[in-house]
Amino acid sequence: DLIGLRAAANRLYWRLSPRWKAKERLVRPEEFRPAVDRCIAELLKTRPADQFGDYLEFGVYNGVSMSVAYAAIAAAGLKDTRLIGFDSFEGMPDGAQDDAGVFDGGQLYFDEAGARANMRRLGVDLDRVTLVKGWYDDTLNDDTVARLGLKRTSLVMIDCVIYPSTAAVLRFIEPLIGESAVLIFDDWARRDTHLKGQGQKRAFDEFLAAHPWFTTVDLGEFPPHAKLFELRRT
Repeated sequence: DLIGLRAAANRLYWRLSPRWKAKERLVRPEEFRPAVDRCIAELLKTRPADQFGDYLEFGVYNGVSMSVAYAAIAAAGLKDTRLIGFDSFEGMPDGAQDDAGVFDGGQLYFDEAGARANMRRLGVDLDRVTLVKGWYDDTLNDDTVARLGLKRTSLVMIDCVIYPSTAAVLRFIEPLIGESAVLIFDDWARRDTHLKGQGQKRAFDEFLAAHPWFTTVDLGEFPPHAKLFELRRT
């Protein structure tokens, strides 16, 4: 702090972190897998498997949560469902507006090659996975929808922590939601931001106010701070 090197040292730490964070579990598989299994089972009650659409994940990091989702999707027999992950693979954006006061620019860095290697180690068929690298301001747009042939999603993991990124994700996925979809907000209750109307809750509240044709069903939560909702188009 005295010589002004904290930010540089922090960024260097995160650039080196993939060497020892490949097995870090920001999402706990023992909590996440049952939640994904339950959501898939409920969704398949109202649509055939070939209309399930793609699994979308925003905030891939080291690929652990994507690997868990892959295993659940494979076990459910969703052969046509692709897994598409969006991440800067540069860590958090500079000047990130983090209502929880946890993260800063450059933190949560994990490179794309390392994430792919980690998913392969965890048994993921990478032919079913597409990773979209870049800042959300540059990738969450109609060009990406057209390039990937995105048409529908029924299950979305929103693990991008901060309010602006969550708001951008919700705008992006809105036209991809058919009759309904389950949204998983992994950072909903981080440091009680949901109790203050901040972070991911703020983004979701604003989205619902701007899109009154959606209703929500509370599907509970799982540790340490995730929240699930079914979003229904009325």
